[in-house]
Amino acid sequence: MDASLALLPAVQILNLSRACIDAVEHAERCVRLDCLNLSFNRFRCVRSLPTRLGAVRRLVLRGNELESTVGLERLYALEGIDLASNLIICALPPALRRTPRWRTSRLSGIH
Repeated sequence: MDASLALLPAVQILNLSRACIDAVEHAERCVRLDCLNLSFNRFRCVRSLPTRLGAVRRLVLRGNELESTVGLERLYALEGIDLASNLIICALPPALRRTPRWRTSRLSGIH
């Protein structure tokens, strides 16, 4: 993701699936971003996502290489997440389910 993302401050839905990315950069300027699809990329860690995606409500991380969900519990607006087909060994941590607006998750394919 490059700095041109800053040109989309009003974007609400962004599909970056299959973009061969492993980090989220410059998304903090997308202040209305509601739904972000990052499926089938190269994410291994999501620890820094809350600093860039604070207001996102739906997040799709299906088919990445995630081994942990550490950091996602700080996405306080998050209502739903798709973590299917990753390398995560355990189920969704309780801290993530306690986010204020939590509703749904998709976890199939998690080891």
